[in-house]
Amino acid sequence: MAYRRLQNVIAESKALLPFCLLLAGYAWVKAGYAVSGMWIQAACLLLTVYLAELLNYTHGLLREESHMTGSLILLLNCMAVSIIPDMRVGILQLCMVGMFLTLFYSYEQRQSSGWVYYAFLCIGLASMVFAPILYFVPLLWIILFLNLRSLTFKTFLASLLGVVTPYWFALGWYIYQDELELLADHFQALAAVSPPSGYLELGEHTLLTVGWSYLLALISMVHYMRQGYHDNIRTRMFYNAVITIDLGILLFMALQPQHCLELFSLHMVCLSILLAHFLTLTHTWLTNISFFVIILITLAISAYHLWMPSSNFLSAMVTGAC
Repeated sequence: MAYRRLQNVIAESKALLPFCLLLAGYAWVKAGYAVSGMWIQAACLLLTVYLAELLNYTHGLLREESHMTGSLILLLNCMAVSIIPDMRVGILQLCMVGMFLTLFYSYEQRQSSGWVYYAFLCIGLASMVFAPILYFVPLLWIILFLNLRSLTFKTFLASLLGVVTPYWFALGWYIYQDELELLADHFQALAAVSPPSGYLELGEHTLLTVGWSYLLALISMVHYMRQGYHDNIRTRMFYNAVITIDLGILLFMALQPQHCLELFSLHMVCLSILLAHFLTLTHTWLTNISFFVIILITLAISAYHLWMPSSNFLSAMVTGAC
């Protein structure tokens, strides 16, 4: 039996999730979002946390009983508190967790057209607010074939049907409103390309948050590649699927920084799943120190966003005053 350190006691504590909920609520109030009436965003975040917990327990992602996955979603959203006002962030995170939850039910199930349909329906719904997520559909087909072993002709058709279902309803609405050109404009985002140098325009707050998340993703992925053999084959396939999707998101984010906001919201879901494995199931003195360093730096970045306005904001204020 592995030695239980303070890291493991905290990770397996039942008080962890309520504490993170209070922390997220404080950040929400401190940022002024509560008085702004952004209750839809709050509802999306809470539902995302619930589905993340359901994902963990339903598919056995962690060998120990822990609320770390949902807690990390809350902490990462605190770290990115400056992007919470965008409603697309809540919708994309909710759809991403829903996609994982339903897609994993299809593992080695050749007759799983229903679950595949619901998973790709989440992608279709997410594409209504962020069309470039459709680029991940071929990657999901590869995951169905290699990791979940459930790609058949029927599940392939179910995936196509799931993606286009939201657009059937949208098409009827646009025809009723005589605004078909808006639907065409929506898909033009798929062809919008910007140079990678666009990162210079994101500001120091965004660069700090994204840079730290890249480092956390690297740590989590390297940890799982080294220690994943402790899990059963089914769980390893699930984590490999998450790693594959997250690598695609990080590469997309690096090449197209214009979509940093939307892609980072998707990345936070994948990162919470991977980082939860590292923080919950490691037991060495080095990982015990790393646990507290990661939590403290994440909280420090959250405080920096709340109390230190960006230079871009200050420049806008000075320009307006002048």
